[in-house]
Amino acid sequence: DHEAELARIPTRVWASAVGSDAAGFAVVAEALDGVDAVRAIEVNLSCPNLEGTPFAVDPEASRRVISAVRASTAKPIGAKLSPDAQPIASVAAAVVDAGADWLVVANTVRGAAIDPRTRRPLTSGLIAGYSGAPIRPITRAPGHHWFGYYDKLQVDPSGRYALGMAVDFEHRS
Repeated sequence: DHEAELARIPTRVWASAVGSDAAGFAVVAEALDGVDAVRAIEVNLSCPNLEGTPFAVDPEASRRVISAVRASTAKPIGAKLSPDAQPIASVAAAVVDAGADWLVVANTVRGAAIDPRTRRPLTSGLIAGYSGAPIRPITRAPGHHWFGYYDKLQVDPSGRYALGMAVDFEHRS
């Protein structure tokens, strides 16, 4: 039980939820719903370390997960998507319709890194999720045409709108 420890953190705490199916995500969300120190839940639909295809590339699978999480918590929930979804707008529309309060438009990009000398993977598995500065051109690309696919998603009461990595969370409640 880390609730007291979380309550002492001098910032707002968001928890990240992952599961192997919609019911698993819902169990995590329900447990987090009872933790007062957790102000919001980010649903990691694009988790690359799970077996099979990430939920984030399938609009209906993503909708099922967000619907299950929404039914399990009253806290704000966000959906972490993947730039691997084509088109990402269909996944975004599905999760917003299912109850997501905000979106992270891009998490990681699936790929492989091979050591040229040993010809072996540089990660524990052949395929992994890559993130950070080298993939910013890829992760920002969906933002350039985002509003053309889906209407603006309000992310705070002041009426500001934000996408992906450009979000400033400093003044969010």
